[in-house]
Amino acid sequence: MEQWFGFTRNHDDGIGHFAQGFVPAIIAREVLLRRSPLTTGKWLFTIVTALCLAISACYEFVEWFSAVIGGSSADAFLGTQADVWDTQWDMLMAFIGAMTAHDLIRLTIRNGRVVSEERLLEPSVGRVRSIAESPDGLLYIGTDGGQLLELSPSRPTE
Repeated sequence: MEQWFGFTRNHDDGIGHFAQGFVPAIIAREVLLRRSPLTTGKWLFTIVTALCLAISACYEFVEWFSAVIGGSSADAFLGTQADVWDTQWDMLMAFIGAMTAHDLIRLTIRNGRVVSEERLLEPSVGRVRSIAESPDGLLYIGTDGGQLLELSPSRPTE
């Protein structure tokens, strides 16, 4: 990643912490929707996000405890790279991953810049049951609430 983006330090562990927020958010959302009285909305959003941050914080405690036990030999494992804010950056990446798992957004990028964004599924849609693509490129999405949604590609703007 350093070569691709010109970073001065190794950000590979940021990808792992992003996934540490993204993957549990998807799993927690599904479990809570199926096994609890929660429905889509602010409470589900808040609980799922808080759960992902708690998981990430527990991992940071494991890293800290490893440093205490391992002493200086744990530095290679931790990968802090002399950044005193490494734990906070890790938690931020997990938070961004958890937030990303809540929405499906289409970004239009021109000359390396985001020029527009479109939210494809609003939170009120609920849990997606299935997705199918028609031969003409339309996406059909079935939800738990019995809705059948049709997504069509937006026309390019020039």
